[in-house]
Amino acid sequence: MSRKKSYLDEDRWNDLWERFCDVRASTGLFQKLSAAYSEPHRTYHTTEDILHCLEEFDHVRDLARWPNEVEMALWFHDAIYDTHAPDNEEKSADWVQRVLLLNKCPPEIVTRVRDLIMATKHIMPPIENDAQLVADIDLSSLGQRNWSFWTMSTPFARNTNGYRKKHIGKNGLKSWYLF
Repeated sequence: MSRKKSYLDEDRWNDLWERFCDVRASTGLFQKLSAAYSEPHRTYHTTEDILHCLEEFDHVRDLARWPNEVEMALWFHDAIYDTHAPDNEEKSADWVQRVLLLNKCPPEIVTRVRDLIMATKHIMPPIENDAQLVADIDLSSLGQRNWSFWTMSTPFARNTNGYRKKHIGKNGLKSWYLF
């Protein structure tokens, strides 16, 4: 079974925003986010990857303390993706922070979403439950059945090769605790 190219669900996006900050997000924001995940240099961290993350989250949503924050973090966690930059998560978190504050979302919610995105940097295992969910969901494609893993792992390896060479030294991994 092979995975097909998919498109982000604008209805789901709008429902989240209405639950989240009691506003309807601009169509322009959805289009910008969709365009980011469709950038030509991406072979991983694409719309397909985000759809996979949201599908995985649907199975465990009831485990989240702050499910709307978890879902928002999943939508944005790979929004900025430069294969040679070490600060993609920070830039993605900055983007969602600006957007949420512009839409008058409470600062404590904005902080939670930002922290959840930073959990996907995978510097160390997260302690807080929602951060664990986001980190696990982010890495979940790496633990799928063989067909799924191979479909996702080749693009993953291609997009992370420069990063891995830079961050794996003679003493082993410096950044990713998963390998």
